[in-house]
Amino acid sequence: MKIKIFLCALAMSLNLVASTPMNLLFVDQPKTFLLSYPRSGNSWLRYCIEYLTERPTCGILYSNPTMLGNPANLPLARMAGFSVDYTKTPIWKFHRKKEMNFLNYFNPQEEYLILILRNPKEAITRHERKVPDKKSLLKDSFSYFENLTVYDEWNPEKRLLLLYEDLIKDPRKTLEKLFTFIQESPVRSLDTFFEQYEEHKKKSLELYSDNMDGVSESQGKDTLHHSKKLTSAQRKNIDELIEELYPHLWHTYLKYWYAEEQLTL
Repeated sequence: MKIKIFLCALAMSLNLVASTPMNLLFVDQPKTFLLSYPRSGNSWLRYCIEYLTERPTCGILYSNPTMLGNPANLPLARMAGFSVDYTKTPIWKFHRKKEMNFLNYFNPQEEYLILILRNPKEAITRHERKVPDKKSLLKDSFSYFENLTVYDEWNPEKRLLLLYEDLIKDPRKTLEKLFTFIQESPVRSLDTFFEQYEEHKKKSLELYSDNMDGVSESQGKDTLHHSKKLTSAQRKNIDELIEELYPHLWHTYLKYWYAEEQLTL
């Protein structure tokens, strides 16, 4: 209760109440989480959800409540210039399990989880800006594998795995799959959205660059952009390290899509 009072006061001090209803901060209904390692399409998927279904998405960084004022933690529609329906329960976006704990608790048996999974050689190399080694896979990029473990241990009937690569290569099919899971129907035309697809991508990338301290090097066009900067031996070594450190995750999820032998560079 004290935490809620503190957050309410903080939100008021940041002048958020006037523009963002407080039901975004405190929702007693089962929550839906959107989880991904950084640089894995989280912001683009949020944009698509908000624009097409008018369902708001938001997040609160666990370590610093003042980040409530960070535009990335509020519905992207605020910056993009379109509306969302604040009577709909929000989808909470996070990059790490410990950020989810900020909401006091989460229930893997009753609540809903969407995980965006990206090729670890792409996501980790892009985010860490270095070739992953054993130490970094255990420390700096540990949250990549922790997130996948969260998904692995979640109620199978309440979880959805989306591949970043599918979102880029077949966005319509991926979004339709997502909307079925979150039980939302588009309130804006899917056909019109895809007729204007490049314009929406450009706007989303501008939001990402201007307000979220991020720059997309490949502009969402090449799903192997960073892998191509590595040698085949380096990529193979990363695969072997992941298999050694996280054997269950490697064989259950990652090997099938992302092993060096599966990729065409």
